[in-house]
Amino acid sequence: LFFGYESGNDRILKLINKGITLEAIKTKIELINKYNMTCWASGIIGIPTETKDEVYNTIDFAMYLRDSLPEGSTVSTYRYMPLPNTPLLSLAIKEGFSYPKKTEDWRCIDPIDTYYQMDWLKWMTPDDKSFLAIAQELGRRNMLNYRFSNAPIVNSVNNCFAKLMREKINKRD
Repeated sequence: LFFGYESGNDRILKLINKGITLEAIKTKIELINKYNMTCWASGIIGIPTETKDEVYNTIDFAMYLRDSLPEGSTVSTYRYMPLPNTPLLSLAIKEGFSYPKKTEDWRCIDPIDTYYQMDWLKWMTPDDKSFLAIAQELGRRNMLNYRFSNAPIVNSVNNCFAKLMREKINKRD
């Protein structure tokens, strides 16, 4: 089962017209567990107007999902991409996104590319930018997922990444 939880914040869920609340997502998680359904849950960080606390709350919510979903599930967070002809593009532009003028400049919206920028988040520091890139990459590579394995080293590595992620979330300023 794939589902987009998208955010760990009700304000952002409302902004993107998700039509669901965090409480409703938690209720759905109970049903998923009842029927032991393996899931892939996907969220977005860096949506225009999102505050630093809201971004970090989304990562924290991803960690909650990691602990709450059945074994074998995947939880990821991806950085927002201001794609053409999408409802949030005009908001991203209003918040500071520089609309690319040449085709090759569109690489700035690819969150896997080194040219990726989040100009629409004024509070972003180099440390935040680095942390959000790491959070996305760990999720993409399933390194935050809790695993039960016959290989203790796999459990140790994945749980170590999750522990470090939680420490970073708890230390945010």
